[in-house]
Amino acid sequence: MFKVANKIAPLENRKNSVGIKKQTEEPSLKGAFVSVLFLGGFIFLSWMGVYYLFISR
Repeated sequence: MFKVANKIAPLENRKNSVGIKKQTEEPSLKGAFVSVLFLGGFIFLSWMGVYYLFISR
């Protein structure tokens, strides 16, 4: 029915060894996103502080 290169079925059509499609639940990445925002904000504010020191001298 599906014709794919190298005779490999697309990922959504593959079945596990029992023959049932896998239902994987992906983890929430909201905490990681917030952590990255805080880290980016800290780095940005640090650079702005160094820039201010450079300009004020």
